[in-house]
Amino acid sequence: GQALDLSIQNIPQLGGSSLILVDTSGSMTGFGYSAKSTITPLAQAALFGAALTKSGQDVTVRVFANYTKDFVFPKGTSVMKATDTLVKSAGDVGHGTEIGAALNTWNGEDRVFILTDMQTRGYVSRVGSGYGYGHTAGGSNIPKHVPIYGYNLAGYDKTLAEPEKNFY
Repeated sequence: GQALDLSIQNIPQLGGSSLILVDTSGSMTGFGYSAKSTITPLAQAALFGAALTKSGQDVTVRVFANYTKDFVFPKGTSVMKATDTLVKSAGDVGHGTEIGAALNTWNGEDRVFILTDMQTRGYVSRVGSGYGYGHTAGGSNIPKHVPIYGYNLAGYDKTLAEPEKNFY
């Protein structure tokens, strides 16, 4: 833990502000990556958010599942303790994966990170309309110049965007 706390000094400053959307749905908590690993996708996502926050970046961490809410890491705790606190919050906002709704909470940040397993009910669209089957679009209020980085931590699906139709 102490080495991790010291290593965050090496994280480059991104400049500007970042929105980090962390998927806390049930599917993010149920497995490790291999027989030799017990880290869950949620723990990886939480570590990303905790490390950027603790490195002094201008970061808003927002957890999402069926709903979204801002997540504030406890002040003065180690990166590992902060990560553990976020992991233990799984279920606080439901168990679904409403990426579209989470993206619609963008509030002018300079970049967006989405950490998810892609088992979603929404997709990223910069043109504002969803497609059938109850899916909801997200990100339609985010201007084209704002980068959105999606990290697929478990691979339920290939992408959360339809680049050829909706994402530009």
